[in-house]
Amino acid sequence: MADTAEMDEILTAFRRFSVHGDTKASGKELNGKNWAKLCKDCKINDGKNVSGTDVDIVFSKVKQKTSRVITYEEFQMALQELAPKRFKGQSKEEALESIFKLVEGREPSNAGVTKVAKAPALDRLTDASRYTGSHKERFDGSGRGKGREGREELVENTGYEVTQEVTQEVTQEVTQKVTQEVTQKVTQEVTQEVTQEVTQKVTQEVTQEVTQEVTQKVTQEVTQEVTQEVTQEVTQEVM
Repeated sequence: MADTAEMDEILTAFRRFSVHGDTKASGKELNGKNWAKLCKDCKINDGKNVSGTDVDIVFSKVKQKTSRVITYEEFQMALQELAPKRFKGQSKEEALESIFKLVEGREPSNAGVTKVAKAPALDRLTDASRYTGSHKERFDGSGRGKGREGREELVENTGYEVTQEVTQEVTQEVTQKVTQEVTQKVTQEVTQEVTQEVTQKVTQEVTQEVTQEVTQKVTQEVTQEVTQEVTQEVTQEVM
């Protein structure tokens, strides 16, 4: 089992990775991104026995359900989970000791960070006082860049320009309002006209159908009555 000195070194590594990339971090909690970096920088994730997927699974296993970080105690639990997988063939205690050795005193690597080389040639190239032509106009006397002022001809803001902007905004608002009102009125008028036409057409069609049906019924009834009367009269005369 690791002694007190070794555990102090592990705690130191935990704190270093906890604050990596976050100046406001307290050093008491480790997020998933920095946990993955620790495993990679400390060679726990060797791409063979332990993969990035294994690292993520263990992190999710030891953290609280609603949390996105792990505490130092949960960090130790995570190392215990990965130790037998990383050091196959060793006993549980030996594997844990071996994984502690990988972490002790480590700090985040700065791989991928480009360092600026110092050389006389570079100094000459970056000395703004030696620039000529349009390049010279982009820097002030101290060598500091002028930004847009050094690249573009900026028009001075005047009251006329402000008036133009205000006029454009007001014009847009008025145009939108008038357009909405006109659209509403036209829509209402068109709707009324269409409704009237449809109503008239439907009324005519219904009236025609009803008239036809009534006419047929009346005709049938009259025909029946007349037929009966004629039949009765003829029968009486014959008798």
